Amino acid sequence: MSPVRFDMLGQSFVEVGICLRCIKELESTWSCFEKLQVRLHYLESFDEVKPVL
Repeated sequence: MSPVRFDMLGQSFVEVGICLRCIKELESTWSCFEKLQVRLHYLESFDEVKPVL
């Protein structure tokens, strides 16, 4: 299974039909540090697209 990247957690989740509850459950399993790391990776990789926080 490939690692989850933050660019999967924005509106693309809505596009593929994943419910908001599933996103929140997934987020709750992450540590704050992991979320920050992935968020920074997202911002560095996609400067033209801002994450949906």
